[in-house]
Amino acid sequence: MPRPYGKWAEIFRQTRTIRRWNTQDRLRDTGIIDYWKEELELKKGTASKITFEIELWYRNNEDQRNEIEKKLGILISNENGSIIRFCTINEIRFHAIKAELPPQSIEKVLNSEYTKIFSCNDIMLFRPVGQCKVAVPSEGSERDFKPGNTAGRPIVAILDGVPFTNHHLLENRLILDDPDDFESDNPVNSRKHGTAMASLVCHGELDAQEEPLQRPIYFRPIMKPDPNDFVNNQPYENIPREYFMEDLIERSVRRIFEGDNNEDAVAPNQSFNC
Repeated sequence: MPRPYGKWAEIFRQTRTIRRWNTQDRLRDTGIIDYWKEELELKKGTASKITFEIELWYRNNEDQRNEIEKKLGILISNENGSIIRFCTINEIRFHAIKAELPPQSIEKVLNSEYTKIFSCNDIMLFRPVGQCKVAVPSEGSERDFKPGNTAGRPIVAILDGVPFTNHHLLENRLILDDPDDFESDNPVNSRKHGTAMASLVCHGELDAQEEPLQRPIYFRPIMKPDPNDFVNNQPYENIPREYFMEDLIERSVRRIFEGDNNEDAVAPNQSFNC
């Protein structure tokens, strides 16, 4: 081969086959098959639909991305499904769709009966719903904590379930930023994991005898209690299925450093620990 392509000859000597990216590649090693099997056990024969994510090949051109979204919308609608949410993050070349299909459509896939959506060349991967799931912590114990006031801008951010901001150990210590209004879907008696994490960060480990933080903590809720998933009669807290984890994290960080919706950044010039 001509210079400087001689090394390519070695690559081709190692190549077993060359083919186009196909349906099997879109399903393999993503966890989607096991996820669909679990969902099908719960929802087969019901009117409930199965939610999942479709990651698309990223296109630089916005018009192209819009056309692909319309095309996928038609294919999903043809199978009596629907699109829940789109997500595009240009900085990491991420373009995805959160969709839902009826159980019978998923059952066909598991039987290797692929409809047009599963052979669509605009799709890179099918994925389970991205998740961050935490069990409800046990009840805390009564301890004496050192009082103190906070001042200045935060240098620590917590992304978790909604905290109980009026708890006497957390009062005036948290800057709660909840643009998606997760708080309204989170009753006070279920705000346990976020409260526990906020207390840990504010006051440290129980046996450390640390001074409480002198600066407030930026707190962004990204999880809610799941009414369909319980442990010990308490719902798990997780990222809601209708949201993209990537989108929640990206928007949270952007609000910290740049602000959005005509609101100033919380700490534009600070080094942050999350």
